[in-house]
Amino acid sequence: MSKQNKAFLQNLQTEHEHQSSGKKAPEETLLGIDYGEKHTGLAIYTNGVILPLDILNTGYQILNTLAEICSKRKIDRVIWGLPIGVNGEENHICEQIRKISEKVHKKTSLPFELVNERYSTSLTSKPLIRNTGPLIRAGIEERTDDLAAMRILEFYLNLGMIET
Repeated sequence: MSKQNKAFLQNLQTEHEHQSSGKKAPEETLLGIDYGEKHTGLAIYTNGVILPLDILNTGYQILNTLAEICSKRKIDRVIWGLPIGVNGEENHICEQIRKISEKVHKKTSLPFELVNERYSTSLTSKPLIRNTGPLIRAGIEERTDDLAAMRILEFYLNLGMIET
């Protein structure tokens, strides 16, 4: 099997793992976070809609910035993407995410969830890049973090919706 076919099947499997189960969407306002060493993408779920929110530079002010956003946007729950590998192993970023999610929880008292975000960035950016002209590809590359955060919220909502 070619690498391209193998990648396609892995993406298809991930899509299938995150399919909706016919449950009712929550009424909470959720903040989805795609945390990275350089950039952190944010998305919001409110009134049944997932929207991109922002892309932050990941740095020493990230904790205060996230707390301000949670307060300003009246967030009820924070959803963090956890990049668990295909083999089920966690990498060094997972440890960073676990630490910062606890810090945000302590600062805001908001509940949080960790969601397997495997392939969230590649599922988001590759179709966009493939279907655009060369003049705008660079701009799309820069916007993948907030789009990946949207995908993380989608994964969470599809897996954790309330039974009807």
